[in-house]
Amino acid sequence: MGTNKDKFRTRESIRSRQDIDMVISLHGRTCKTEGKAQRKVLNEQIQRILAVTVGAA
Repeated sequence: MGTNKDKFRTRESIRSRQDIDMVISLHGRTCKTEGKAQRKVLNEQIQRILAVTVGAA
């Protein structure tokens, strides 16, 4: 009786591990895309500030 339960348990643990890996990889991807978006916004802000300072000078 114990063997069947053990099989089920290992299958569950493997599945949960795969889910965790998937979440980690997805999180890594979103971090990369967020970083790119933030950099783009920062660049736009810097350009705006430069345009204002150049216009004032």
